[in-house]
Amino acid sequence: MAAPRASWDHAYEKGLVDIMLDHNNPIYRGQNGWLAEGWTSITNTFNQKFPLAHFTKQQIQEKEKEITRQ
Repeated sequence: MAAPRASWDHAYEKGLVDIMLDHNNPIYRGQNGWLAEGWTSITNTFNQKFPLAHFTKQQIQEKEKEITRQ
């Protein structure tokens, strides 16, 4: 069963974009996108910054795809 839908607000979206920009380097990104270590670090950093969010890696990955499409 899928996790409940994440409830994103503007602060969470901006926070995620800022975190992804901070992680935009070869340690976390491969030729074809984020590495597993990158996703883990992004998820952990996000949930430390926004402790009430409790978003999963999958929820954050889905939001990243949505932001990238926009």
